[in-house]
Amino acid sequence: MKKLLALIIFMGFLIPSLALPADSMTQTVDTSMLGKYGIVKVRFTCVGAAPANTPITQQTLAIIGGMYLYTVETWPVSGGTAPDDADVMVYDANSLDLLGSEDGGTTAYNGLNLIDNAYPRIAFPNLFIPRAGGHSNYFPLISSILTVDVDNQGQANADYVVELTFIK
Repeated sequence: MKKLLALIIFMGFLIPSLALPADSMTQTVDTSMLGKYGIVKVRFTCVGAAPANTPITQQTLAIIGGMYLYTVETWPVSGGTAPDDADVMVYDANSLDLLGSEDGGTTAYNGLNLIDNAYPRIAFPNLFIPRAGGHSNYFPLISSILTVDVDNQGQANADYVVELTFIK
């Protein structure tokens, strides 16, 4: 009887730890508007505090290669745990932040507070032009793996989405 009680207590500690999600980003690709409109959406469904930088897959690159990044949208998942306000950066293979960081991808520009704890938000890609000291929206041609980076989101078990839209 003591062994059974010890097993039940042990399982009580083990099962909740298995149920808690790890920091993760699950990637899905929506090509339903590709044929008619030339649009592909790559959605990262995020759970937990800011997960490590997450690259798109080679399979996704095969679909979006030659397209242009048009927008980056974020929103908290309805009914989920609200995230902290947080920054988003989208890096190309050369670590250039396609949302316009001025300091090599350390500090967000158009991705600053792109994740809001209550509302959806959207940003266009942005290019910092050091010589002119200014910014310009642009639509970068995709020819390499992109990496999504979320910074300053520390809410455990937060549920939010980062969605990249690509156009032909």
